[in-house]
Amino acid sequence: MVATLDVSDPVKACMTQEIADFGLTEEQATGFSDFDDVAAKAAEGNELALQIMGDFQSALASCN
Repeated sequence: MVATLDVSDPVKACMTQEIADFGLTEEQATGFSDFDDVAAKAAEGNELALQIMGDFQSALASCN
């Protein structure tokens, strides 16, 4: 999906690296089976999941 964005190649490379490097801490991983579960629980309003998704979005935004 990153490859389809209308941004420069260095931004795409940065975003791809951020995605590859992003992971949950041991504490964050408690209660979530995987990142899709985090996203689903964020959609349900889970505060920790919302924080994790915010961190992920910030990591991607830092590439601009």
